[in-house]
Amino acid sequence: MSNGALSQDEMNEMLCATDEQFSKMIQKAGEGSIPEDDINFLMNAVNITDAAKAEDEEVNKKFYEDNYPDKCAKEHLSAIYKIHEKFLSLAAKTLSEKLQKDVEVKISTINQITMGDFIRCLPNPTTLGIIDMKPLNGKAIMELYMGNIPVTIIIMSFLENLRQAWSGVKDLKPKLEKTETNPETLDIVPRSEGVVLLTFETKINSVQGMINFAIPYSVIKPILEKLK
Repeated sequence: MSNGALSQDEMNEMLCATDEQFSKMIQKAGEGSIPEDDINFLMNAVNITDAAKAEDEEVNKKFYEDNYPDKCAKEHLSAIYKIHEKFLSLAAKTLSEKLQKDVEVKISTINQITMGDFIRCLPNPTTLGIIDMKPLNGKAIMELYMGNIPVTIIIMSFLENLRQAWSGVKDLKPKLEKTETNPETLDIVPRSEGVVLLTFETKINSVQGMINFAIPYSVIKPILEKLK
């Protein structure tokens, strides 16, 4: 950094710096002979940038709330996450016994997106299990990529474990209604409806795979009060 007034390049460098880098630059500036007007200009510019970022975050939040009004609160997602941690613990054991293989399954992510966004993210063709979530009103979707492992065996094993994992909240009787290969044919809920999407990473012996489990908000809504 040169002595005297800052050049335009030096100002741009400071404006593009991280908070930590900017603080160090300001500290060095205070030890030198940079005019106070230049320092004040930069401080004001940073404040304006921070305000703009905060405004953008608020706009994005409002957009999400306006376009995806049906969604679960954080405590509901936390409860769903814990239920499916138990589910995967049971599923790994059950599947290992049935396949006589080493099985590892863990939750990778839990998100809320629209059904339309979920469908757009899926490969075509793929393996889709349509799960009737009785006595809840509606269906869930299980999408599997498991290499050469028979997916019907996996789904049927998972359904019993799903019932066990949810038993403390609701006495579910999940049933495989049908399988599909084309995501575009899915019409269990409107594409604008929100879903809770859990992604599981799997490993059966050396074969790695992935499972997406999408539960529409309308299915979960009647039991939200129990998900705390």
